[in-house]
Amino acid sequence: MNLIRPCLNLIYGPPASGKTTFCLMKLAEKRKVLFIDTENSFSVERLKQISPSIDMETISLIKVSSFKKQYDAISLLEKTKLNFDLIIVDSFNHFYRKEIQSGKDVNPFLSRQLSVLSSISKKGVPVILTAQVYTTQNNTLMPVGGNMLKNWCPVILSLNKEPLRTAMLEKHSENINFKSHFKITEKGIILTKCA
Repeated sequence: MNLIRPCLNLIYGPPASGKTTFCLMKLAEKRKVLFIDTENSFSVERLKQISPSIDMETISLIKVSSFKKQYDAISLLEKTKLNFDLIIVDSFNHFYRKEIQSGKDVNPFLSRQLSVLSSISKKGVPVILTAQVYTTQNNTLMPVGGNMLKNWCPVILSLNKEPLRTAMLEKHSENINFKSHFKITEKGIILTKCA
């Protein structure tokens, strides 16, 4: 089942829950991909485990080292003639979290990035955003950026690793219901039991 649509797709979950692995699997399915790496998480070795025949020439990798550089890279996409089948930002809220923790009001800059990426996705290019999480007072996981991030994304997939690894669609533009346990192997994510 292809859960990713040509829109903003949000994948959120705790560290090591499978977000980057999911992205690398989707990357391997496409012809031309832009991967914006904010956490130095892109691994050629891991990608080749998942897809040994991958042509690395089809991947454009941008590593960013600050919220401003992420903002600039995404803003530049608006002015560039794009030729990608998929855009991934892993993780979209890494630097945003740091800016918020230091007391800066960067919500307008995050919203602007979401607007640019949403506009690109409306031209038929799926955009996957991964997100770090925090635990709310009711002990539920929420992506950093909260409702602003969720409201922009027509597709939301949450990953959890305790007590069992679980993937669950919280929202989908085509009203698909999906929940499954999974395991992470050398070849990527394997669904183990649909609920």
